[in-house]
Amino acid sequence: MKRFYLAIFISFALLSGCKDDEPGKEEVQVNNLSKTWSLGADGYVMVNSQDISYDYSEFSIRFSDAGGDKVYYVTNGHYAFPAAIDTWNFTDQNFEEVVRHVDGTVMETNVENNTLTIRFNIPQPSNGKLQGGFGDFEFYLTEYK
Repeated sequence: MKRFYLAIFISFALLSGCKDDEPGKEEVQVNNLSKTWSLGADGYVMVNSQDISYDYSEFSIRFSDAGGDKVYYVTNGHYAFPAAIDTWNFTDQNFEEVVRHVDGTVMETNVENNTLTIRFNIPQPSNGKLQGGFGDFEFYLTEYK
């Protein structure tokens, strides 16, 4: 009888130690984003359908997830990215929308073939005097290697 209980215990221990090694949707998307992205030769920045890439020629963004702390680092973010370092989280079940904590802006992300498209809106300030700092932004970036 002792052997029977021992066999059950060992079987239970072995089965409970097994886990699914397939990454979940969130982990896959974090891994897709967790690179350094820049304009490169083919990238662009549009605001309200106007190309303003010249203002962001040295732009780069690096997403990371270090132990559950999701952080991004920006170089030359100008008006579009008011903080050089900020935390972020996903806002949707498809893990395609990211909210940045500095201002609550929700950014739609799409990673495809070593490119990243980021779309978001910055509302017009009440005084309306910040040229190029508000509107519908679209960043088309390539993986920096």
